[in-house]
Amino acid sequence: MAISRDIIEDIRSRVNIYDVVSQSVRLKSAGGGRFKGLCPFHKESTPSFTININQNMFYCFGCTMGGDVFKFVMHQRGLSFVEAVEDLAESCGITIQKMTEQDKKKLSKRQLLYKACQTAAEHFISNLWVGADSAVAREYLIERGFSEDTARHFQIGYAKDGFDTLIRYLRKEGFADSILVDAGLAKYKDPERTSKGCYSLFRNRLIVPIRDPRGHIIAFGARTLTGDQPKYINSPETDIYKKSKTLYGLSFARSSIQSSQRAILVEGYFDAIALHQAGFRQAIATCGTALTPEHLQVLRPMTTRVYTVFDSDKAGQKAIEKSYPLMIEAKIAAERVDLREAKDPDEFIQRYGKEAFEEAIDQAKPILDLKIQMLQDKYGLSPMGKNQIIEELVPLLKKMKSIARQGSISIIASKLGVSESSISDYFSRTQRESFAVERPTTVQKTISVLLRDLLWLCIHQMDAIQSYLQQVKPEEISTNPDILFIVAQFLMGKDVHDIVRSLEESSILRRILMELLMEEQLYTEQQALPSAKQIILRMGLKKIEDEFRQKQKLVSEMDINQDVHQYLSLLQELQTLRKDIDDQRGQISSHSDPSEPNK
Repeated sequence: MAISRDIIEDIRSRVNIYDVVSQSVRLKSAGGGRFKGLCPFHKESTPSFTININQNMFYCFGCTMGGDVFKFVMHQRGLSFVEAVEDLAESCGITIQKMTEQDKKKLSKRQLLYKACQTAAEHFISNLWVGADSAVAREYLIERGFSEDTARHFQIGYAKDGFDTLIRYLRKEGFADSILVDAGLAKYKDPERTSKGCYSLFRNRLIVPIRDPRGHIIAFGARTLTGDQPKYINSPETDIYKKSKTLYGLSFARSSIQSSQRAILVEGYFDAIALHQAGFRQAIATCGTALTPEHLQVLRPMTTRVYTVFDSDKAGQKAIEKSYPLMIEAKIAAERVDLREAKDPDEFIQRYGKEAFEEAIDQAKPILDLKIQMLQDKYGLSPMGKNQIIEELVPLLKKMKSIARQGSISIIASKLGVSESSISDYFSRTQRESFAVERPTTVQKTISVLLRDLLWLCIHQMDAIQSYLQQVKPEEISTNPDILFIVAQFLMGKDVHDIVRSLEESSILRRILMELLMEEQLYTEQQALPSAKQIILRMGLKKIEDEFRQKQKLVSEMDINQDVHQYLSLLQELQTLRKDIDDQRGQISSHSDPSEPNK
């Protein structure tokens, strides 16, 4: 759903980021409209998380997570941008948009689907705890070691045997058959003749509700209690339920994932529930489907470390192998927990205890180790086998960042008994073959202190320096096109928040701008213009001095007897540069030196 810019700005102006953040973070005043607290997005003991109520922005100097109030809600609650806007709009009483009749119908239907799922869940829960026919379901939970508190917390229920038991109940609650079918609770007896009615999808099964990140029940997983096949029946996809985007247990696990900076990914609903009961509240599971890039997009803002705890059979190992490239692309550190002789995490905890499981997590190994072992089993460790293993691993290496890649090359070399250089050389050759030149990164990992100060002035004191900055040649500021683009955006009057939002999440410049946004006391208004002039002059001086040093180095390395004319030409250039340096220093001295910035 498209939301108008005016509505978004209206919400942003009405919502105080302090009010939103303070609901989950204990904040202390740091002066100048700034507040500090422990970051909710990574584990830390010293506060590095800062909010600025004047800018209505947040930034963590530890994990570099930052943005506006919408970004905070997205990351903290695991929501999409539209969902975050909707939540904040509701909190301040703003109507998102004037909806067309068609929009109203769609919204009304979604609300009915949510309500139908919630009502069905309440029915299933009631069934589980009342009546003799559900005794088999209660006994199953006892056999699996689940307490009543756990079952009630996850709202586990029971679907009675009977094709129309649920249908009759929901009809009495006012739901039409079409809503039950569209909610994935029922199927038409004859899709061509819907007037014949529908039948319940879930019968004589233990029911596990599936929730979206906001906690709405959107689907169900139903386990057989009689040995009937299939073992699980899962809700079909609906307007409110997409398997490829839904992680079971995330609404329960989100805060723990964020605080511990780890997620524990398992295969099944009951594995996740068992781990939660044992105290591992970071456990989540996919919903009857393989891991997808969309799953990782949901998870990535909360943590960059995932422990996979898949079943120890061949299918589980294959699932880990398939998920590994996806995690590399999502820039998630993926590790595999060894279950010893247990077939799944639930059995592991029952057999060895939760302390042993925590120890297993501590001893988890990168999934790369498993991949190498599988390839060793496939090809062996002959010279030819090692070559084939490396060939299969190269596509994975290409997906990694340079530091992670080098670490992986070290692991591969150690496992195969070959040199790191031989793998690096092979990797480099394949890179050259696939493309001639890799696109250079335009933004350096850091920028000079002078340039940081100039960007700070652009953010906080643009009115004072705009006329002067418009007269400065671009090359006097930087040769980096990304930096020049940002300065041009400021000169055109663009709001800093819009500039920040336009930059990629991983952009170094985005991180730098967020840091500068949080610092409000660098220069006063009176210091701004003279400071900007000093900065430009000093940057110019540095360029001339760098060129002087380069020429000086060339002269020192030259053999005067080989090319006298070039030698004399370089000496003349050095004299000119020396004069330029003296002139530049004179200009710096002639300008009134502003007071020192408040650093």
